[in-house]
Amino acid sequence: MPITGSCIAPARVGEISSKFRHDSETACPGYYAVHLNTWDIRAELTATERVGFNRYRFPDIETGTMVFDLDAELGPSKMADERLCPVWNCNKKWTVS
Repeated sequence: MPITGSCIAPARVGEISSKFRHDSETACPGYYAVHLNTWDIRAELTATERVGFNRYRFPDIETGTMVFDLDAELGPSKMADERLCPVWNCNKKWTVS
């Protein structure tokens, strides 16, 4: 989930979810976009047969954060390594999320 500002772990779903309006949605085969009102973020999702892409447009702020729920089960899989690798963040600094 993209959010603005910092996330203090562990985040609860109610703290990171976002409200949105259906009139801000765009949906067609292979593409979906919506404005996340709570965080003022534009989320865009697209996919092909084998890959999906996400793009998040954060407002002009210092900190944009991605929150990953590593405990969520999305299908028949097991958590093998509960670490996230260093990522490049919006501030162009290395960080570990």
